[in-house]
Amino acid sequence: VLLGSSATFRVGLTGPWKVQWYRNGERIPGANNAVYTTPPSTQGDDGALFYAIVQSPQGMQKSDEVMLSIFT
Repeated sequence: VLLGSSATFRVGLTGPWKVQWYRNGERIPGANNAVYTTPPSTQGDDGALFYAIVQSPQGMQKSDEVMLSIFT
């Protein structure tokens, strides 16, 4: 994303399952929807890794990790 812009990440769900987003392995408070939009990016966000944990009746699954790249 461009410096100062937000990034949006999505996981595709086929049920009303619980989602929790993480940044660099740390839980993001309040990020519990299939779509997560970051606050406006700073240079310090470059290289941050984001992923989601989805909980269904069959268990938990981790999404692929994605790296946020900041462009100026």
